[in-house]
Amino acid sequence: MDQHAHFTHRVYRPVSRRRLSEHTNYQGEGQARAAAQNLHVDNVLAAAMLRAIRQANSIAEPGSEPACTSRFQKYWLSVRRLATRGVDWMDKAQKIVIAMIVLAVAVFGFIYGYMGWRPVTIIDAIATPDDFGKKGFTAATTQRKFEENLTAILDSASSVMPTEIHEQMQEGGQQDVHLEIPGAGISLQETLAAAKALFNRDGRISAEMVVEGNTLVLSGRAMRPGGATKPFQATSPTDSIDEVIAKGAAAALSIYSPYVLASATLDKAQKACDKGACSFDAAKSDFQHMLESDSADDRKFAPWAHLGLSKIAEDEADYQNEIEHARAATQLSPHFSWANYNWAVALEHLQCFPQAEEKYREVVKYNDRYAAGHNSLGRLILASAEAAPAPAQLERSSLATRTERAHEAEVQFLAATSRDPQYSEAFVNYGVALLLQERYAQALKALRRATVIDPEHAGRAFSKIAVVADIRKQPDMAAVARKKAELADKHNASCRSNDAPSERALHGCSDLPPITGSESTMVRISAKPHFDAVDCQKLGADN
Repeated sequence: MDQHAHFTHRVYRPVSRRRLSEHTNYQGEGQARAAAQNLHVDNVLAAAMLRAIRQANSIAEPGSEPACTSRFQKYWLSVRRLATRGVDWMDKAQKIVIAMIVLAVAVFGFIYGYMGWRPVTIIDAIATPDDFGKKGFTAATTQRKFEENLTAILDSASSVMPTEIHEQMQEGGQQDVHLEIPGAGISLQETLAAAKALFNRDGRISAEMVVEGNTLVLSGRAMRPGGATKPFQATSPTDSIDEVIAKGAAAALSIYSPYVLASATLDKAQKACDKGACSFDAAKSDFQHMLESDSADDRKFAPWAHLGLSKIAEDEADYQNEIEHARAATQLSPHFSWANYNWAVALEHLQCFPQAEEKYREVVKYNDRYAAGHNSLGRLILASAEAAPAPAQLERSSLATRTERAHEAEVQFLAATSRDPQYSEAFVNYGVALLLQERYAQALKALRRATVIDPEHAGRAFSKIAVVADIRKQPDMAAVARKKAELADKHNASCRSNDAPSERALHGCSDLPPITGSESTMVRISAKPHFDAVDCQKLGADN
């Protein structure tokens, strides 16, 4: 027995229970160990059984990994882990890319649908007599000239209409978003075109030109987006083809968009008044026609028609009538900033300054983007500060009030210049407000900015620069500024006189900006006497 035990220990070296527990955590290994001991199985056989069980468990559980016995195996396992993570990351990235593509397609589809859904005006081919082809007028050229006349009317109206009206007209489906001639524009998808046709989203103008004796007649039909079709007609002598096309475009637009046509008529009258021939009867008639129309589309633009009439009254220096139309516009459209602005201008002309300031405050409250509203309010506040006696004659409390009002005006001028960085008048007023607060360096900077923006009409800016130079004891600079102010004032005076158009062009007055604020754009008669406090309260009342 002793010899046998010694032989077993020396040759086979049985594996201890502790080493078995260190090399494995599997319950099957423990069972195999117990069985081998109980049945006296050789240690070699037990070791083989343990290896087989480990291999079987490794295959049965993919998440488990065999122990690493070499550096190469460790590197290989690290590579496998990285490859697995890379595959997972690529799978996630692919899903993200697909989601982004789907989102981009959806956004593009929405934008395309929105743009395509907006109303357009389609101009059909205009039938033209065959013998007009010798004069260069075919159906295509007549159609093109008709479109050009419509576009010219739209451009003219845009110079008079406030920016805000464009958005409102698009929402109302009455504004020509763009003019599309069949075969010359980009066609929409058939489904979108069918949907627009179903809801009458697009407008359409069709016409033909015929000769009746010595008269050339252009007759057609105009259909508003979402509205009914109405006929129009224009006539001229047979040798005036361009004239009948222009008249036809205006006649079509009188049905398609009366407000646009009335605005274009007002723009034409204002330009003629600049040249000394003031007559607003045609524009009045167009706006009044809108107010008397039974069309629901025309009634939507009634506030804007009253606004146009109030502007005409201002040009004619009829400030009470201007107030009446502005009041009517605000009754139809509460907080109508453009009407309140005209109302304030009229009150200012009538020297109802507290009421004018109140209206200007309403303008900037409900239309903060309007730079002219901020400038006009600031200018009115600044006028009250400038009207105070010189600082040496003021008491301490009055001087503080003057400075406070000047600072309040400064805030409005800053708002105006931030919304319109090329607003030269606002920069001049800003410099004056700083001058009253004795902030001379900043005032000089603002005034010089105004002269850079509009050097030809900077007489007031140069005169204020001279004042600053005097205060800062710079006589040479003051003399130069006064000379420039004198030249600019003479230039402005010659431009605003009733010279002939050729003389105005010779003087370089074509780019003379309109006067804003307390002066009307084209007033030709003197302002009426101001009213007393009771009358001003009535004129400023909403009802």
